[in-house]
Amino acid sequence: IMRLDINSAGKATFAGEISVAGDATFAGTVNIYGGNTTATLGIKCHTNGWDGGIRITDSANASFARIHQDTVTDYGLMIGDSKVYISQGVGINTTAGSYLLNVNGTSNFSGNATFAGNVSVDTGGTTSITVDGNNTSGDDGRLYLYGHTSSASRAYTYYNNGVSSGGQAWYVGALRGSNSFAIGRGDDYGTNTDFYINSSGNATFAGTIEGTQVTATGTGKNNFS
Repeated sequence: IMRLDINSAGKATFAGEISVAGDATFAGTVNIYGGNTTATLGIKCHTNGWDGGIRITDSANASFARIHQDTVTDYGLMIGDSKVYISQGVGINTTAGSYLLNVNGTSNFSGNATFAGNVSVDTGGTTSITVDGNNTSGDDGRLYLYGHTSSASRAYTYYNNGVSSGGQAWYVGALRGSNSFAIGRGDDYGTNTDFYINSSGNATFAGTIEGTQVTATGTGKNNFS
């Protein structure tokens, strides 16, 4: 049985396993082919540190990246000393599909996150977004909405409890064309605007106020029937 074959071009083929106890340098390409069995490249280091693992260096030896298996903490596989560029999609606990990043499971972000595009949240059922500031006394839960200019921009939340059938669209916030806080059925101020509070704190209702008891205090014109 032939265990080693070296052809006229200097290419060597090993039929069995290769164990390297020290340093090894390969000037060309190394291919691992298992034939009808599984092919495996195993790298094992005696200490838990960046010195063990895979080190990839550029041709000028100016920069490098290291891939290391952590065994002390919960990091698992670690990539260090380099940024990571991925040209295709990444799937975590699932396939990437048509996404650049597709995550199946719970994700945790401990730092700030910036999204340059739109963010959609859809669980396929009841969906919730929670902003939780309930950690210590004085902590806040905040949600900021910004528009550019009051004459051309909006900063509002949109509500519709029946998008598929029979729902009414409601717009709540700063609508385009005014600095007032408004509630209406259109996203422009003055278009089906049902209620608004201006910068002086005055409130205006566009329709009828109904109730068994209405109390008004202060000065001004009050006309209730």
